[in-house]
Amino acid sequence: MKKELFGVKNQSKRLIWRWVGRILLSMAILAVIFWSFMYYVMNWHIFAINKENVPQFIQAHFVDVDKLTMVSKYRSGIGHDASSDGEDCRSMRHYHGFNHPEVNDQEEKAKYRYDTYSPVNGRIMSISGDESQQMNIRPDDKSANGIEIRIDNVSADPSLKYFSKVKAGQKIGESLGMAEITITYNRIFGTQGFSYYELLPDYLFDDYQKAAGRNITRDDFIISKEYRDAHPLQCEDSWGQWFIPSAETESDYNYVYLNGYIPKQEVKKDDEQKNN
Repeated sequence: MKKELFGVKNQSKRLIWRWVGRILLSMAILAVIFWSFMYYVMNWHIFAINKENVPQFIQAHFVDVDKLTMVSKYRSGIGHDASSDGEDCRSMRHYHGFNHPEVNDQEEKAKYRYDTYSPVNGRIMSISGDESQQMNIRPDDKSANGIEIRIDNVSADPSLKYFSKVKAGQKIGESLGMAEITITYNRIFGTQGFSYYELLPDYLFDDYQKAAGRNITRDDFIISKEYRDAHPLQCEDSWGQWFIPSAETESDYNYVYLNGYIPKQEVKKDDEQKNN
């Protein structure tokens, strides 16, 4: 009799735990469905982004435009692989070069520091690294939900911490020799990249028009996916995936030149023509 009662109790316990497990699993599934639905509702406008309705939410320059000499294009062959959207081996960010003596040594280059500003009202989501740091800023603008602005190669203002609030145009640190900016939209599956210049409103892009001294468009700062696919780059099979030097990585096509800067290749050509 006692054995029978003991067996019934064990069966009851197993049945209870089985139902508890089912209830918890159902709650977890419902929570995932709810979270996915809310995420989509909050970011539906981003899912529909295309060339016709990119939200131009940038509010201030992140560096002083009048001090720039060059900007690398989106999908350039400068630096190393920084790709997204299922693309591979291309730099989907912008490097910004300044007017200082040309030096190859990274430590020497870092001695030249340039004021760097928050391009939006938002919050600092992360600061990582030691001297050369990476900062991630999340904009307050609702049209930019899910988008993060990443600024690399910067010595961050020590007063700024995780979740610090920043204003557009506020100095957040100093870029070391050059400035880097990457814009990504963090989707549920993977990331979607944007050129910083796609997101500049006209009143800010006009300053780049003046710095270029000619009529340029946002497309001048972007190498199309079609072109890059037809002219692929080769990446090292190592950490960082640096680009293997080629005609594509050495080409002036990778840059937009500003403020009267003439690249060394053009100076060399002029000298050769004069000597001939």
